[in-house]
Amino acid sequence: MSTLGTLWASNRRHLDQLRCYVAATVRDEPPAGRGECCGLEPAAWYAGLPGWVKAAKTRTRVLKGISRLTAIADRSGLD
Repeated sequence: MSTLGTLWASNRRHLDQLRCYVAATVRDEPPAGRGECCGLEPAAWYAGLPGWVKAAKTRTRVLKGISRLTAIADRSGLD
């Protein structure tokens, strides 16, 4: 399996926003008001994401990477 690219986040909130965006199957507009996905950045923020983050065919791998980063953040006590 090849590497897609570098997945990073500024903080835990950023990870939650990425997870919410990547998990969405319909992305007409940010899914505001749904649990942890509240308060998403403007849609222009998502336009700057690499194609491999937004692609449906890599969704499972990207979500797994986000889960790993979230676990690291939780163990480290990062917000």
